[in-house]
Amino acid sequence: MPISSTLTEQLATLGVHLPAWPEEPEGGGATDDWIQRGQAYGERLRLWRAQLRNAAAIEGSGGQRLISTVQNLGRQSAWDQSVIRYLLSGLQGNSVYQHVLAAAALVAAADRTPAQRLGAALELARGGFLMCGVAGIKQLVELQQVSEPECLELCALLVVNLQASSDSAGPVLSREGVQAWLQNVTLHLQATSVLATAASTASGEQNRSALVGQLETLLSLAAESRPGPDVDECEAINQVKTRERRQKARAHGKPLLRTIHHLACTGGTVISKCLAAMPDVALISEVNPFNRIGNKFEPTNPLLQLERSHRTLSTEEIIEEFCRQIDHAYKICLCDDVDMIIRDHSHTDFCMGTTPSAACPIANHLCRDYELISAVTVRHPLDSYLGMLARGWEKQFSPSSLDEYSRRYLAFLERYASLPILRYEEFCVQPEAFMENLCNILEIGYSKKFLGRFGDVTLCGDSGRKGVSSIEPRPRREVPEQVQSEIETSGRYLDLVSRLGY
Repeated sequence: MPISSTLTEQLATLGVHLPAWPEEPEGGGATDDWIQRGQAYGERLRLWRAQLRNAAAIEGSGGQRLISTVQNLGRQSAWDQSVIRYLLSGLQGNSVYQHVLAAAALVAAADRTPAQRLGAALELARGGFLMCGVAGIKQLVELQQVSEPECLELCALLVVNLQASSDSAGPVLSREGVQAWLQNVTLHLQATSVLATAASTASGEQNRSALVGQLETLLSLAAESRPGPDVDECEAINQVKTRERRQKARAHGKPLLRTIHHLACTGGTVISKCLAAMPDVALISEVNPFNRIGNKFEPTNPLLQLERSHRTLSTEEIIEEFCRQIDHAYKICLCDDVDMIIRDHSHTDFCMGTTPSAACPIANHLCRDYELISAVTVRHPLDSYLGMLARGWEKQFSPSSLDEYSRRYLAFLERYASLPILRYEEFCVQPEAFMENLCNILEIGYSKKFLGRFGDVTLCGDSGRKGVSSIEPRPRREVPEQVQSEIETSGRYLDLVSRLGY
């Protein structure tokens, strides 16, 4: 059973009574009763959703207790994890985009049994995720072990659930309502064509490729009828499949961890926000265990509190705890089926104290347990130095001069000389091309819709473009006379500009 009795009892105290899934035969193949099991999956998925929605409404402000209890279910089978992710994406009020991704994963993942795929497809079609529903049925029709009569039954079930979805629509009261009604009529006419072709296929009058073509036409019509730019189920389905292929190609060896490195005032926050807005990404911002500045009130960091009240911790002690926390975070992301990215706080290593650090904790220590895929982003050093002056951060290193900043910037570049370097200025001019390239480097999914989402992402270190939802070049700050004098006399600054190609 996918649900432990303890968790079932916990949920029962909240008024949630979740039925178990149908028993799958050994091997999970398509057997005589797999369509009946698929219908049972769809019905029970609907009951799960209704039970959890009703319980959350009753709980009110205590709904978080329900969510935290349900999240424990995600540590069961891959199917349970996908179901919980889908349900919570609606229960927690996540963005439409996250809900679409969860719906796509529910139906498109490769490890679904035919019955699970059918149940997900029927429920998603009924619940408004028409493209996911049609795509799921299309995948089943393309399976060789599914017979022509079964194809007819699958298409009939799809049409029934489409009708159920239409019955819940509101009245036609406006021009927009009329347009939606016409689109709905077009969809149903095509669904009728699908059913007719399925009947012809079952009788042997047409081959199955004709039925697949009709389903593809229905899929295209469904895509045209979607209400907004964020609701691109076809893209989400492709993201799921592409990510699975990528994971399969890296099934062996060390776990894969992505990292991104940049200095302060180089545009790192807005680039990191764009990364965090990509599908299936969890970004941890500004990580560096050697930064001991922090706030005086650190109740979530007992090791730092121990250091402040007892003694200075050794490098080994700090790194041991750091690696343990990263391992825990990685396992959470693995369970949630998202790619973890660490945004390094390189300012700690290179622009604080009397000299740049000889060791960088992420690059030097995490490489023992993880395969690191990393990238560096840079900005014209004069612009980043002027940004630091505006915040008084140049006082964090000594001497506080452009020449010294250039020396530290060069040390940063030397430490990460083997990594690809991307320019912030190119990001501002061509953000889509820049981010697609960065996503390819980090081997994560890319979606051009990040432009409409990154402004809603909240990260620590939001000191530069806080609240900004557009990407464009900014004029250079006024250059003080002292800095202008340093530009003309600093050999290191000239070397730095030359090395970066500015």
